[in-house]
Amino acid sequence: MELANPIFNNALMRPLRRADNAELTWFLRNARYTHVHVDWYTLADWLDQPGAVGMEIEGALVGFLVAGADPLPASWLRGVAFIGEWPPGTMLERLLGAVVPA
Repeated sequence: MELANPIFNNALMRPLRRADNAELTWFLRNARYTHVHVDWYTLADWLDQPGAVGMEIEGALVGFLVAGADPLPASWLRGVAFIGEWPPGTMLERLLGAVVPA
């Protein structure tokens, strides 16, 4: 089972801040898996919001997900990217789990 991967036991989910913008830009240019929802908002517009989370493993950012509701109640995946050799489904599941209530 993918979630049994021990590397994720050390994963830390944290809010993304505007100070993370440069690192997120690097991710979008270099990550193996990326998605950006292109519209009249930039990804930076959604930082410091509840739907902007990053995943760190051993102190390094390895992925992020930014989701925002505009207009309510609709929610949009504004951007997501992750690096590493971990299964993409597991990464996406962990990131979504940090922003979607159980």
